[in-house]
Amino acid sequence: MPFRSYDTLRVFTVVARHESVTAAAQELNLSKASVSYQIRKLEDELGFAVIRSRQPMQYLCGPSLA
Repeated sequence: MPFRSYDTLRVFTVVARHESVTAAAQELNLSKASVSYQIRKLEDELGFAVIRSRQPMQYLCGPSLA
């Protein structure tokens, strides 16, 4: 499995904790687009979705729940 950067994993954990890309972006002082990009990058590396979006909340899904 390829190495994932600490920053990408940090973004994922903050989104998971807040269940919100917007709240995570505010905490991390990043744009929502940047946070979404990091999540997509992680999902591409893993080969499965880790976040399911149901406005206004995001939820963990798939193997990320294990």
